[in-house]
Amino acid sequence: MSGSSITITEQTLTPREREELAERRKDFARNSEWFEKHAIEIGRTYRGKHVVVSGGELVVGETFDEARELARDAHPEDKGDYFEYISAEQGPRLYAHLRHLAR
Repeated sequence: MSGSSITITEQTLTPREREELAERRKDFARNSEWFEKHAIEIGRTYRGKHVVVSGGELVVGETFDEARELARDAHPEDKGDYFEYISAEQGPRLYAHLRHLAR
């Protein structure tokens, strides 16, 4: 990459921003934990749906935007929503990335 440059800037958070970030992380951890405790039941019940856990409550929608909007309406104070799409297909999922190597 001759001739190109990278600029790195460092930003520090204000005490209020740090507090907001800590609250968001706390909310997300609580919602994520709730999802993990109910994942099997959710997976069996809501195939092909978008789910959001907000305020420790499950919200379900046909689309991501619908589920997110319903969750925000129900729990506007929660800043750490947990989102997941429940696949309509049952069974294991394989994730792969094909990398073509130079010969």
